Amino acid sequence: MDFGRLPMSGSYLISPSQLPPVWRHRLWYCQACGLVHRELPVGDEAFEYTSQIRSTAGQMPDYAPELAESLVRLGVGGDKLIVDIGGNDGAFLTLLEQAGFSQRLNVEPGRALAEISQRAGHPTECCYFGPETARRMLQKHGPAGAVVCRHVMEHLEHPEDLLAGAKELLSPDGLLLLETPDAEETLQNLVVHELWDQHLFHFADIHLRAMLAAHGWQTLETDSRYHRGGRNLLVWARKPSQEVRPLAEVTGSQVEACRTFRSRWQTLSADVRRAFQGWKPPIALLGASHPQINFCLFTGAGPWVDLLVDDDQAKCGLWAPLPNPTPIVSTAQLLDGPPPATIVFSAFGCDSWIQRVRQELEPKGVACREPYPFQDHVRPNN
Repeated sequence: MDFGRLPMSGSYLISPSQLPPVWRHRLWYCQACGLVHRELPVGDEAFEYTSQIRSTAGQMPDYAPELAESLVRLGVGGDKLIVDIGGNDGAFLTLLEQAGFSQRLNVEPGRALAEISQRAGHPTECCYFGPETARRMLQKHGPAGAVVCRHVMEHLEHPEDLLAGAKELLSPDGLLLLETPDAEETLQNLVVHELWDQHLFHFADIHLRAMLAAHGWQTLETDSRYHRGGRNLLVWARKPSQEVRPLAEVTGSQVEACRTFRSRWQTLSADVRRAFQGWKPPIALLGASHPQINFCLFTGAGPWVDLLVDDDQAKCGLWAPLPNPTPIVSTAQLLDGPPPATIVFSAFGCDSWIQRVRQELEPKGVACREPYPFQDHVRPNN
């Protein structure tokens, strides 16, 4: 499915006259490789993560302590080296430290984030990860008891390089833990806000297990957990003692979901646009991160949004391309100023924030709306 050329959702403008970078958003399904993926950016549109400054410490899922427990349950002792690939600012390694893991290593290409991780007490390699860097780390740090890769696979042009590097770095009985957005939600429930332009691949359970099998991994367990309005796929794997047999092809239900994706998407988007057109302006949208920007761009509802609300000080005062430049204000500015006529609760999963704004604005006569008005959409279900 081709969405055409749209602004990149990570673009924040310093003025309404600035033009955002754009690229062609295209989504298709490849049954042969078992992946739902995106057209890759080319040339100067390619994603570069060395200058990334976006900390993810505030996005730690509620189930994160269970991930630490799963390492122990599957045989990874507290004295084993844990390597976090793309570990951002080291927040997950801090959680592992609190759980008793004494040897930790963060592999993070973002220079500013790597410095934060170092200051938190985690040895950090500031680089991209692959087979060559894995061999170097093996010589320097020794074999890893576990390699953790949370929300990295979907960003990689060649995710198989990460699997090859993990195989180089892990001890013979080492554990691989993968976490990625669950594409089953996108396919079946049209969770449009998960279609971030930086996510080059979208994995459902069968796809990720098939990729692991094709590259010589044995899947031990899989799970899917609710998080911030969507679902995350969790997979634990090991290097097998014998050859892994490839998995069967994807199920008919997934093929059918892909076959009907375009028509179902168009129907949902038309419903959303019709709702926004009928709501009284000005319309404020809660959140100014990529889920909210994606929601506006892919449904086409952006032209009816008058302002975005976000408490990230790095965003307040800037403009987001929806595709028209739309101002970003803080919650305090929203509540202290003239109230909007309509507020859309698109802060997916941020229930306490939504409740606080609702309590403030409903008594003032502000109409409180859901972003997906015509269906029960992505309800918590652990």
